[in-house]
Amino acid sequence: MSPFYQTYRIRFVIKDIMQIGTRQATVLAYGANKLKLLAVF
Repeated sequence: MSPFYQTYRIRFVIKDIMQIGTRQATVLAYGANKLKLLAVF
C-alpha cells in the first residue's frame, strides 16, 4: 500500500467522522493542540 493511499483513507475517515456530528469534539481537540503548542513556546 502506498503512503498516499493511506493518507487519503485517513482523510476520508476524518471527513466521515465530522459528518456524523462530532465536529465539536474535533474543534475541542484542535483547541487543546493549540494550547499545547502555546505551552511549548
